[in-house]
Amino acid sequence: MKTTHIVLAVLLAAIAGCLGAIAADRWANHEADSGLHEFVHDELTLTTDQEQRLDALEGRFGVERARLEGSARAANARLAQAMENEHEYGPEVSA
Repeated sequence: MKTTHIVLAVLLAAIAGCLGAIAADRWANHEADSGLHEFVHDELTLTTDQEQRLDALEGRFGVERARLEGSARAANARLAQAMENEHEYGPEVSA
């Protein structure tokens, strides 16, 4: 096979792959991403008391989630600094 045929075949395969990915994303069921939160609030018939308790739980969860995300970002920054300092997998990186 000539080199030009190989290059053309690879190029066509790449284009076909890109088109397939675009098509899959376009026609995928994105409603499944709505999740449990929307289901609970939109589909369940909750009493006023249940709504209030759920709002309190969601508020506490939001605070805890923000705390955990901040902690993860700080740990990631420490890891990045350790990797920058050691330039390899050393004791500071593994800690």
